[in-house]
Amino acid sequence: MGGILSLLQLADHQPAWMFGTALGIGFVIGAIRGMLIGIEHDMYRPRVNLSHAAKLLLLWVAIAVGATVVVECLGAFFGFPEFDLFRFLAALAAMLCAGAMLGRAFLLTIRLHRADRGSA
Repeated sequence: MGGILSLLQLADHQPAWMFGTALGIGFVIGAIRGMLIGIEHDMYRPRVNLSHAAKLLLLWVAIAVGATVVVECLGAFFGFPEFDLFRFLAALAAMLCAGAMLGRAFLLTIRLHRADRGSA
């Protein structure tokens, strides 16, 4: 979703480096979060333990991505020039959230793969 919103902004001649930076910062934040999530081992395989706060944070990130889509759709539908800044910020927020989810998933995948191989 962040990529689609960013492509729309790039078509409006917005600087590409800002979206790459937002993606990179989000990836680093997500990777740090992925490293801090606890992994336990039961009899057969590793298990991820998410606290209630971590589940709520993931929910809020998903809600933020949905809100960026709403802002982009409303801004594109009404076409007011005053909405351009909000559309741009929504695309940056979508890239940040997408990077955070990607970084978290990437680090958890690596950690679970290593933990599963270590228990065999």
